[in-house]
Amino acid sequence: MKKIALSLIAGWGVVFSGWAVQPINPGDLVVCRMGDGSAPLTSASTAVFLDEYTINGTLVQSFALPTATVGSQYALTDSGVATSDGMLSVSGNGQYIMMTGYGITNGYASVASSAAATVPRVVARIDLNGNIDTSTTLGTAFNNNNIRSVYSTDGTNIWVAGGATPGIGYTTFGSTATPLQLGTGVTNIRTVHGFGGQLYFSDSSGSAFKLGTAGPGFPTTSGQVYTNLPGFPTSGSSYYNFALLDLNVGVAGVDTAYVADDGAGGGILKYSLVGTWVSNGLISASQPVRGLTATVDGSGHVDLYATSSSNLYAFVDSTGYNTTPSGSASVIVTAGANEQFRGVGVTTAVPEPSAWVLVGTGLAGMLLLHRRQSEIGAR
Repeated sequence: MKKIALSLIAGWGVVFSGWAVQPINPGDLVVCRMGDGSAPLTSASTAVFLDEYTINGTLVQSFALPTATVGSQYALTDSGVATSDGMLSVSGNGQYIMMTGYGITNGYASVASSAAATVPRVVARIDLNGNIDTSTTLGTAFNNNNIRSVYSTDGTNIWVAGGATPGIGYTTFGSTATPLQLGTGVTNIRTVHGFGGQLYFSDSSGSAFKLGTAGPGFPTTSGQVYTNLPGFPTSGSSYYNFALLDLNVGVAGVDTAYVADDGAGGGILKYSLVGTWVSNGLISASQPVRGLTATVDGSGHVDLYATSSSNLYAFVDSTGYNTTPSGSASVIVTAGANEQFRGVGVTTAVPEPSAWVLVGTGLAGMLLLHRRQSEIGAR
């Protein structure tokens, strides 16, 4: 069912005011795009879009994040040139696309270095029916610095990451308070994500942590210890998004890692857990990549999708655990003029039933029944 935009008119009740996006199809890719193509991108805040593509690169639909704050729903814009921003993720339960941005309208100069008291950092939660909620803000977090990424297990518990204190923070959906700082080992984080019941993060600027764990499990309290994954380099790399998968039944838990590297000669790095993590080589791309997502198909092959500023790439790694992949990633989509790509995610879940059910016919006789998604989903 399409989400319906509605208006209230005295004496008449509910009437249509327009149609919104179609539900996002299971198995499709969702890419964060900066800019609408109308003007060159700068460090000023610009409009943010989510583009849905098939895995072959066919555009399905696009929809815009809000560029104005209305009530409790904040604008969500982003810097046009801050390439570390906009790293979206899909929630652990598969029902939400999560992303971050800045709660200010288009055209705010140097938005990524703005004061948080003036420009709140915002978390967007988008369900698979296309309903956008930007009511979650982050208080004074990431003041004068970037908000970059977010992960949620269920759409309610939320971990955010960026370029300043708290580094990695914990908050909940709908909160407007400053997130809880998990640890003090590093406060300049690029991406945060969850795999196999564990919260991981990447960092490459001024820190010995490159790909690590943030405490045990999915922590919600302070005082957590950050640990670099054994075998991963502590210098000379430039990591962004990553994916950890379980490909070997003989190794407990995740055993294969793919990491987007935008350094010199970068691409998608592959590692396997053989007592410690060992490098299996590089899947090259024509440009440095930052966004990354991965799924395992029915044959046990890993389908990888990555983004540079200009391109969306695809690659199938059929080599399996602890084996060197061969070949290079193929470009399946190129960004338009005055536009740039950021994060990418793949949806696998079926959208939950719509929260709105329309009953009756005729303008005067329309009756709108509201059900909470939790009530519908429980049936």
